[in-house]
Amino acid sequence: MMNKKILVAMDGSDTSEFVFEQAIRIAKEYKSSLKLLHVLTTQDQSLSSLESYSEASPDSEMTSNLYDRPTSNLSEMNVEDKTLRRLVGCVERAKASQIDADYICMMGDPGQTICDLALSWHADLILLGGEAQASDRASSLNSVRNFVTHNAPCSVEVVRLSRDPQSFSALGSETLFAHLSGWQ
Repeated sequence: MMNKKILVAMDGSDTSEFVFEQAIRIAKEYKSSLKLLHVLTTQDQSLSSLESYSEASPDSEMTSNLYDRPTSNLSEMNVEDKTLRRLVGCVERAKASQIDADYICMMGDPGQTICDLALSWHADLILLGGEAQASDRASSLNSVRNFVTHNAPCSVEVVRLSRDPQSFSALGSETLFAHLSGWQ
């Protein structure tokens, strides 16, 4: 059976955490591998070191330098530190669940970067979040989701966070797995 590849687009929001949890569930079910992607845009600050380390693995020198930095005050950490810590933590959680996973952090236009990586990595599925609230950030995310769903070289699943805590867990896996029932 072919190894399934799931590209998980993460933006650092609470929704990203839920998307990651769904990716873990799918990867366990279908024995898939995960690639976590965070795309930094020109709006992000303090990007100098990430420009030269657009791809990192949890064993890289950059990651060990990242862990050597003080972590007592997360509000003073820059974008790259927070991003890499979150990605490394997610990869470690996936590997603890016996799931092959790695991450990449890239600069660029989020929609185009997601589609380009899905194509070059030969992804079978892209998972990305969907927020139900109206805001400038949600509007920006809607345009990324719209671009990805119309231009991706593979299937795309938009994982939505429910506002109702009781429907949150019920909606999560059942809806997602029902939608993917033919994906084997």
